[in-house]
Amino acid sequence: MNLQSKNGKAAIGAIGIIAIAFTLAFFFLMDIEPIAVNIWALIFVILSEIVFFGGLMRLRNVGADHNLVFLRAGFVASLSIYLSATLISAFFTGAFRDRLNIFILIQLAIIAVFLVAAIVLYTSSRNITRRNLDDELKVGTKEPKRGNF
Repeated sequence: MNLQSKNGKAAIGAIGIIAIAFTLAFFFLMDIEPIAVNIWALIFVILSEIVFFGGLMRLRNVGADHNLVFLRAGFVASLSIYLSATLISAFFTGAFRDRLNIFILIQLAIIAVFLVAAIVLYTSSRNITRRNLDDELKVGTKEPKRGNF
């Protein structure tokens, strides 16, 4: 691991800690009623921030291989959508004041959709990379047909 990668991970980690600290400060310093649905919303928002910044740190290990562009772009997009969906749902906790179980089910559904998207992105990226490597290995091994150069 080179120095640039370590610095990048440290920067992402520091931003993640700041984001979590801001979330906690926002929850406790604003006049948010500490009822069960709001506490669950806080837990899911912090979980999504940990997943978001942890995923970005993990992507630093992937490297800049051109075969993994699909994985990098798709995973960053799915992480961003997951975090956004969690934040948006946290703003509507008032609608779930008497329906905590539905709020938790919605949050679990958001997590499930993210996990399915991440698995599909990973397997698709692996297949694309494997296919590209196979094509690179085949170059020059087949003899051209007559008339083809």
